Amino acid sequence: MKIAHHVAIYPVLHVPAEEQTERTKRLLDGWVLFPAFTKEFDRLARPKNQELLDSPLYRPLKATSFDKMPPGQVVVGEIDRLCDEGIRYYETLKNAGVDVTLHKYPSGVHGFFTLYYLPEATKAFGDVIKVLKEKVF
Repeated sequence: MKIAHHVAIYPVLHVPAEEQTERTKRLLDGWVLFPAFTKEFDRLARPKNQELLDSPLYRPLKATSFDKMPPGQVVVGEIDRLCDEGIRYYETLKNAGVDVTLHKYPSGVHGFFTLYYLPEATKAFGDVIKVLKEKVF
């Protein structure tokens, strides 16, 4: 089966600490992704096989090629510690020639996309649907 389109909503790329941006470091103790939470997520996601730590399966930006990636969208909130990882993912795909759209929301915290009662979430959902209708359906 061929994937026609993908939507990455505040994607996790497992960027090593030494490569984290100032925004990421500043938001480490964020409103939603506070340290104890992220430490547990990292523990659960971390491969048991240490060789996989540098694998694209765990760290997608370690891939040597993105030419087979389907078109897509990246959604980020600017008050989310994963914002810059999402932007980096978008830029990597764009530079590889992938048809990709970036949606940035200034007051978006981690998880905002699912908080349907927030105006920014409603806008984000509408923006994603609009691109899906234009490019897929």
